[in-house]
Amino acid sequence: MQLKSLSIEGFRGFKDRQEIIFPENGEPLVILGVNGAGKTAVLEAIRAAVAPFVLDLEDYHYTNELPDSTIDPEKYLKRAKKELALQLTANDIHISLKQAKINLRWGHQSGDSSVLTGEQLDLRRYKGLEIQALSYGTYRMALEFLDKEKKPKLPVISYYASDRNIRESSLAFLEEGSETSLYTNALTTGPVNFKRFFSWYRFTEDIENEQRLGQEDFSYKHPQLEAVRQAIMQMMGDEFKDLRIQRSPYVDMILKKQGAQLSVMQLSSGEKALLALAGDLAMRLALANEGEEHPLRGTGVVMIDEIDLHLHPSWQRKVVSRLRQTFPNIQFILTTHSPLIINRLPAESLYYLDNQQCFAAKDAPEQFRSYGANIAKILSWQGGEHILHQAVTEAINEIGMLIQDDEIEAAKAALNELKSKIDPNHPDLVNLETDLELKVVGN
Repeated sequence: MQLKSLSIEGFRGFKDRQEIIFPENGEPLVILGVNGAGKTAVLEAIRAAVAPFVLDLEDYHYTNELPDSTIDPEKYLKRAKKELALQLTANDIHISLKQAKINLRWGHQSGDSSVLTGEQLDLRRYKGLEIQALSYGTYRMALEFLDKEKKPKLPVISYYASDRNIRESSLAFLEEGSETSLYTNALTTGPVNFKRFFSWYRFTEDIENEQRLGQEDFSYKHPQLEAVRQAIMQMMGDEFKDLRIQRSPYVDMILKKQGAQLSVMQLSSGEKALLALAGDLAMRLALANEGEEHPLRGTGVVMIDEIDLHLHPSWQRKVVSRLRQTFPNIQFILTTHSPLIINRLPAESLYYLDNQQCFAAKDAPEQFRSYGANIAKILSWQGGEHILHQAVTEAINEIGMLIQDDEIEAAKAALNELKSKIDPNHPDLVNLETDLELKVVGN
């Protein structure tokens, strides 16, 4: 499954129709903008449009049978209630309009393309009208999608909201390991619930241990579990290893960091968030590609809000490349503020939101080139202030004026004072020193 384009109209802050074209060749789509610009709204528009389709795929994953081509009204009445819980509400409609519309165009391996739609009438304005369920149309698309292959390979489709840290309550589920479904809680809009990941990990590690004892082969590795381990370690880096479940004196998930054994709850917020995200996504790929030699090469669409959340700058620089290396066939849709992420991506991957409008970075009139751009340039392009503190900027400007006005001694004194307060090798100070030397020689 590959998303092609998204159009939204009347959805939250987007009054007028806006369109986003997804990059090709495996490049991620990254949404930029100041707080309140609508970055999360774009992700949730995609989530709402794709939700009915995911529910159809979930039904197939449970039964492993193609659904009947006839519509059972009672079945789909129940189904519609579940679907609407994941879709739009009256609060998603722009305050000055009566309706919100979402169109999400996608394609699959056959080369065909289809459109998932989401529409919501404001029932507060249309009293007596019933909401129009979208089950039938998406059901037909799912049936067509599943029928394309004799043995369909299900795509992973998942949404990770910004609130996605590991909580103590999640680890409580280590006590009761169990199986889980590929699409369980895949499109949750609130805090991300990683309970099922920890429960599945415990359950699968128990199976691995039983196999080792039964076969008297203590080198045996459960293929799905090993794929998840590899994904987590690849995302976390070489300083982490040996992720496993501790069973005594109490149940916990532990690992080694730089040789020291720790509980996952003793990791930093950024480490925990990245571990849980990588583990949950890898688990879903393992479930979708059971029996495959390389389950992490499975396909899908994954949305992650604020990918830089809690990450140190050194990790921000690596997180997108590690995602793509670890999950090479996943189409990622991300939001971020971080210039350290932006300057490692081509302009073709970026959309900037401003004043309730979407702009493709590659079409920017100033020909913005994000890849390799310096941080000051990126902040300026996003509407941010100069990277230097305002007082420093003002001092630099004042020294420049003194040099221009031939106030040589005053300029030297002001420059020396500023060098004592900030990095004396700062490029702006170096430029001032050069200007001052040229002025002295010229006089």
